[in-house]
Parts: sequence; C-alpha cells; structure tokens
Amino acid sequence: MNASPRATPTPQQVAYSDASVRIPGLAPGLRSGRHLAALGVVIGEVTHSRVQRVTSVAEAELRAAGLAVILAAPGHLTLHVDCALSAALLDDPRGPHRLVPLAQAIHEAAVARGVEFTVVRVPGERNPAHAVAYGRLQAELAERRARFGDRR
Repeated sequence: MNASPRATPTPQQVAYSDASVRIPGLAPGLRSGRHLAALGVVIGEVTHSRVQRVTSVAEAELRAAGLAVILAAPGHLTLHVDCALSAALLDDPRGPHRLVPLAQAIHEAAVARGVEFTVVRVPGERNPAHAVAYGRLQAELAERRARFGDRR
C-alpha cells in the first residue's frame, strides 16, 4: 500500500500590534528628536512588549507590526493594525515615503522566518495591543521618573 504524503497544514495565527509614544521633553533621559515608544503585540492570547526610541508615531506603529512578524511562528499571520499608514506601507512597500525601507525590511524578515502575512485595519478601540503598549509605556515612564526624578 502506498501512503501519500500529507501536506503539513500552515498554522493560522492572529496578531494585533500597536504603539504608544511619549513626546520628547516630557520624559526624562531622552535625546532631542527621539520619542520613547512602547510597542505592543498580542498573538493569540500571549502579549509581548518592547520599549525603544523612534522618530515618529508612524515609525513606532510600523515597528510594532514588525515585532509581530518577528514573533510569529512560520506560517500564515493575519496582522491587525490600527494605523492607516502602517497598513498601506505593509500592503505595498514602495514609493517615496521615508518609512518604505522599514516596511521592506519587515517583508524581508517575514520571508526569512517563513511568515506570510495579511494586514487588516482595525479601529484603535478594538485593538487589544493598545492596552499592552500603553501599559508598558506607563511602567517605563514611572521607572524613569523614579530613576531620574520627576521632570515633567
């Protein structure tokens, strides 16, 4: 009896990404022109967050989407974002926008990791990653205030 090889099913993952950003000059320990951002990702029921410096809210939102792609297992990922610019750049990473190279790098990372993703735009109030990013930013700001003193 010949057994036919079974196709390995592609895992279906659902992720949400968001970013919360603090304006420079209001958070201690920042260099001029750089914003403190918390990136939040929810994949399934698991949350992830990271704090980093960015030049704009748009960059932070796109980096949060990239974090979701990096954290995803190989297979298909349905990525929910609430930023119209991020959705547009991830759908078509071409053109003159300064964030196109970052969107292209996210696509390259996806290919390298074996992740094929689809982007879905969701309203901010329906994005569970918002609470993750916002909570992480507030915790980071509280830690910085304790370390550097309260310099609002």
